[in-house]
Amino acid sequence: MSTLSNGSKGAEVRILQRDLCVLGYPVTIDGDFGDNTAAAAGRFQTDQGLVADSIVGLATWAVLDNLVPQGMDISHHNVGIDWVNLSPHVQFAYCKASQGATFKDNKFQGYLQILQQKHVIPGALSLPDLPGSGDGSAG
Repeated sequence: MSTLSNGSKGAEVRILQRDLCVLGYPVTIDGDFGDNTAAAAGRFQTDQGLVADSIVGLATWAVLDNLVPQGMDISHHNVGIDWVNLSPHVQFAYCKASQGATFKDNKFQGYLQILQQKHVIPGALSLPDLPGSGDGSAG
């Protein structure tokens, strides 16, 4: 992630703003690093024992990454998931279980077992049929 400060704009600012909100530092998620985002970033830095300069660089991003819950979305389309090196920050995963009336994801049960072994909170996705897919394998 880039170093962000007052005046920065864009997707990374939105990620920062979302993370701050998740952690209890409410700001408007608008992609504009203004005075309110700077103040929230400074409060976060103070609370975490960081240099409170309201500049979000490597140290601040590292602490945010450790505190904000992370998840993943998996299905039979995912091949070669590196379960051994799964980030310890992944706390939840949504697994595709079914789609439409007939398709059942053949990887679902296996993924549930692995997630339980990794102490990752599993969730099941059951999707409607997509027009034109016919076999439920889309998504």
